[in-house]
Formats: sequence, structure tokens, C-alpha cells
Amino acid sequence: RQRQIVATVKAAGHIANTEVQELAGVSKRTAHRELSDLVQKGLLTQVGTTGKGTFYALRKGATKGPKGARARSAAKQDTAPAS
Repeated sequence: RQRQIVATVKAAGHIANTEVQELAGVSKRTAHRELSDLVQKGLLTQVGTTGKGTFYALRKGATKGPKGARARSAAKQDTAPAS
């Protein structure tokens, strides 16, 4: 479901909870959990606090996702031998 959500955000620019409900066929609470998880992972950012106007957009620099180029380079630095 999360891949589906991210793909939709990449195509449309943003997504709302109701759109996730329709897209994935899930309840309001499940849609919220999925969106919150993507925000927690750093892929999406929430625009607005609560209510009808709230939507989620791709976070700047997050196009590669949690396992993208930035994560790989950070992992390389962590495993590099100390001088």
C-alpha cells in the first residue's frame, strides 16, 4: 500500500487521507496510520494540522526513499575503518 501511496504522490504532487482510503480500499484510521508511517520514515511531509485541508506531499530529498543513495552513503561512512 505504501508504494502505491508514494507513486500517487509522485504523479499527483500530493495526497489526502480520503484519497488513500479510496486508492487502497482501507478505513480512515488505516489510511492515517499508513500516511503517518510514511511521514515517520521521512518520505512524506504533512501539510496542515488536522481536518479537511490536510494533505501529504513528497518530502524534499526523499525521492530515493529510506534505502536510497543517501542511506547507502551514510552506511558506507559508518562501516569505513577508522584512521
